[in-house]
Amino acid sequence: MSLKKPIIGSFRRIVIVYLFFCVAIFLFGIWTQQKTYGFFNADASTVILSPYGFIDEQGGDYTYRSFQKGEEEGIHTYRFPLNQIDISRLEGDHLGLILYRLNSQGFEVYIDDSFVGAIGDLTGGRSNLWSSMLGLQFSRAVFDSGKELVIQARHKYSKGSAYPILITDLNRYNKMMTWKTLFSEGLTLTSISAAFISSFILVYLLFSLNIVNTQIKERYKYLSVFFSIFFICIYSLDYLTLVWLPFSYLTYKKIVVVSLYLTAFFGSRMVHLQFGIRDKLRLSWIALGGIGAAAVIIQDILSFKKFYNAWNVFLILLFVYWIGVFFKNLKKDKTVASIFLIGASFMLLASANLVLITYNDYFNALSISPSLILLLYFSTVIFLIIIEISKHKAWLRMENQKLEQLYFHSIRDQKTGVYTSEYVKQILERTEDFPSTVCMFDVDDFKRINDTYGHFEGDKALVFMADILKNELRKEDTIGRFGGDEFIILFNGKKREEAARIMQRIAERIRQAPGALYTITISTGLYEIVGEEATHQILEKVDSALYKAKQNGKDRIEIYE
Repeated sequence: MSLKKPIIGSFRRIVIVYLFFCVAIFLFGIWTQQKTYGFFNADASTVILSPYGFIDEQGGDYTYRSFQKGEEEGIHTYRFPLNQIDISRLEGDHLGLILYRLNSQGFEVYIDDSFVGAIGDLTGGRSNLWSSMLGLQFSRAVFDSGKELVIQARHKYSKGSAYPILITDLNRYNKMMTWKTLFSEGLTLTSISAAFISSFILVYLLFSLNIVNTQIKERYKYLSVFFSIFFICIYSLDYLTLVWLPFSYLTYKKIVVVSLYLTAFFGSRMVHLQFGIRDKLRLSWIALGGIGAAAVIIQDILSFKKFYNAWNVFLILLFVYWIGVFFKNLKKDKTVASIFLIGASFMLLASANLVLITYNDYFNALSISPSLILLLYFSTVIFLIIIEISKHKAWLRMENQKLEQLYFHSIRDQKTGVYTSEYVKQILERTEDFPSTVCMFDVDDFKRINDTYGHFEGDKALVFMADILKNELRKEDTIGRFGGDEFIILFNGKKREEAARIMQRIAERIRQAPGALYTITISTGLYEIVGEEATHQILEKVDSALYKAKQNGKDRIEIYE
């Protein structure tokens, strides 16, 4: 089933819910970023070693920046004289050292020659720590007896810290590490896990359970959804603390960056298939081809980083292009296009902000976590799948209603509205409530009514009798038209004597029809079923009783003995 079918009105609620969801995610992202900044303000539990930068062995004051021409990868040593650091206001026998977004691939910390701790691969640089909040605990006694704090860090393409280096008391240290676990890496890992698992569930639901049809276009569309989610999960690994990598940091960086562009490529393909766009994905191919060529040709991390920082402008262009597509298709499919439009707009804001951070750290204060960008992208797809499944269910309900109507009409006599003879036979075959009584009756001299008053009047007589039967009998009883002017009734769970009294009452009502041009009488045969019996035998016996009523003068009831 295509999403381009007419929109069901209730889907507007999904669009409104999704809009509020995106706003909430975006505001939550800004709040978490502001909260993180708040941790790095000086107070009674914190000492700032470097106000957004620190001093290297040559005495230079460095804030976070990329390497300049002539600077190369290597280990840099940073020294902090302890006699200039006042920790007297910090409480407790143990202290914590906090480093957040120290752009290194590994570091070691010493107080004088005493080793305090290390994180990452200092020698080979096979670690991903640039986006991490890292912490080490050490004894106050070691700090008080030392002369300088030494940090040896391996830098690949940038140096410095986007945040101050802090020494805190243990309580503040634990709070910051918990915040990191829950709202920094924890949120990223949760988003990756949810997206990754859901992408496989999506494929299972859509293909194994046949929620979509087997058209090639639909298959390609949902495979594009799967691959776009899969590759954005790979890209999001760049925002986790990975203290060990199985290959070089350059290879790792190429994988995550190319994964981002593969996400954009398959996202574009999904959009094109969704809205039937016939161009050749030129912009997506240019973006993917450029970054792919750079990944193959460029062999140093600094050059590759400078290239993809500039090349990321293509991502913004893609989002702008998508938004234009969604605007054009609002009339075709308002719900789906609205979901796409809202999601793409928020992702454009977030992506533009990430690009601007590269050129001006001021935008760090307004940035949101990349994990939330992943959540926005992932939730856009999930909301679309909710709509797809909802439409599919609505379509199934309509089809079931059609089938029910077809079935209803197939078992009903069109003229009188009672059941057909075939349906009554099926009921007789399944009867298990014994004793039950079968009744068959027809109109006496019905041919004379048709010949004298016309077939229209005859049909009116049949409808009149059917209405009386419906009003007089229980829901448990089955009424059918056996053919012509013959009717058949199954009195479920009733003996023949009781059935005879009911039919006597019905015959009297038919005879006394108000305003009739003629008097209608009926002849009736009854047969009581006391156990399992073949349907054709039951019908033969009740028909025999009806024949006997005709032979004995009509307008009477006969019971098969």
